[in-house]
Amino acid sequence: MEIVTTDWSKHRDALRDIRRRVFIEEQGVPEELEWDDDDLKATHFIVYDGKRPVACARLLNNGHFGRMAVLREHRQQHWGSRLLRAIEQHARSHLPVKQIKANVQTHAFGFYHRNGFTANPEFFLDAGIPHLPMHKAIGSPHQTTTLTPKIDSERYQLNDLLSISSWLQIALQGGPVRVFLLIEDLTHPLWSDTTLLNAINRYLRASRQRQVEIILRAEHGSQSSHPLIKLQQRLSSRINIKVNSTIKHSQVLLESWGWLTLMDENKGFASMSDTARTRHYVERAKTLLQQATPLKEGRRLMI
Repeated sequence: MEIVTTDWSKHRDALRDIRRRVFIEEQGVPEELEWDDDDLKATHFIVYDGKRPVACARLLNNGHFGRMAVLREHRQQHWGSRLLRAIEQHARSHLPVKQIKANVQTHAFGFYHRNGFTANPEFFLDAGIPHLPMHKAIGSPHQTTTLTPKIDSERYQLNDLLSISSWLQIALQGGPVRVFLLIEDLTHPLWSDTTLLNAINRYLRASRQRQVEIILRAEHGSQSSHPLIKLQQRLSSRINIKVNSTIKHSQVLLESWGWLTLMDENKGFASMSDTARTRHYVERAKTLLQQATPLKEGRRLMI
């Protein structure tokens, strides 16, 4: 395989094919949002497997890069990391910038963090997908502790549903062995947020040792059709669900190091590194779990 540095006019068809398959067909990005005038200005990078283009990215003159895509069958082969190194090397040699930066899909935070990028915790939607800004000083292998699971001791105040969901998606990438969901109200929009449910699914499927414990304050008549309950039914050997009417507020506990407490529909407080408080919360959650009763409604499906 090789990485080719090029421009839009020379490799337009190959670039469009990769991005169409990854962003438009796989991720559902509207076609009118995928193509823009920056393609004509940018330096483009293409990974070739023999004669077949399998990955790409683009870099603007201000150091901002993006549209990084790897075809599904070529993932987990480190081509994303190699693309990042090619982008950084090109910026170092050809651009008057001191850092490279990107708006990163939240689910990819761990990948960029492992490659030395630092996050700015300002979450936003782009084409309906949660993103956050990340950057890396050219030539520096280090990143700050911001949003680093098990390390970042900052107490975060999260002031909207997007920030709450995105924070949790990043925290799950820290790989806690067990997660507790204490749910005071199942109708809260967080518990049906598609991107969060997808993150829980990825978290569980990444290791057979992981477990999610859900404790509901009460059953609901329509809960069998709720997205979280449907996920539990698909992964019933990995997600345990019970009811305990003494729950006073909703929390997510990442066993041994992190927690998030919901204050209302659009506000929460959270920490990714608070061992003492997390231990206290988890012990209380274990007691609630022991005292909880099984769901009366809802069938269990094994994986």
